[in-house]
Amino acid sequence: MLARRPPFARHAFPDAPGTPDTDGRRPGGKLHAVTCPSCGLALPPVARFCARCGTRLAAEAVPAAPATMAPVWLLALLWVGSAGLLSAAAFYGALAVGLIQPTQIDPTVDPAQVRPTSAVIALCAGSLSAAHGAAAVGLMGRRPWARTFATLVCVVWALTCIGLPVGLLGISALWRPRRPARGVGSAEAIR
Repeated sequence: MLARRPPFARHAFPDAPGTPDTDGRRPGGKLHAVTCPSCGLALPPVARFCARCGTRLAAEAVPAAPATMAPVWLLALLWVGSAGLLSAAAFYGALAVGLIQPTQIDPTVDPAQVRPTSAVIALCAGSLSAAHGAAAVGLMGRRPWARTFATLVCVVWALTCIGLPVGLLGISALWRPRRPARGVGSAEAIR
């Protein structure tokens, strides 16, 4: 007598007749049924425990999908932002230490009031420049922390009135699922 297949069989056992054999999770695209070493029950490939006896199954190492590269426009904005903030930090730093006299810019200003404010602005601009650069380097290196860090940089952009649309577009580009590339003239491109 033939054993009856469970209703999930066509998804869990892709080698069964009439079922698709590609899932994209392994080289070759085939998922193989897992068999319990204790009782011999056939289980779906994603099972962690046996449904009959409860034995813990050895987890197979399924390679994670490679991280996709961040959009080029976002990387360019991060690098340009880092360079611009670094130049602002250098200018305000020069004002803070006295290399540039505030009276050269505006003769009516009091240098004692400008220097501490310039130091704070230089510190903020320098740290934001470092954050932009770190986010760009992390995204280019496909580091796991980079998307979260770049999101924080985009939130800082969004806090300014001018950078609000750019910040929201950056966050959307970082977290939106990517579609696989379609070849020119292929059946997928025509659909």
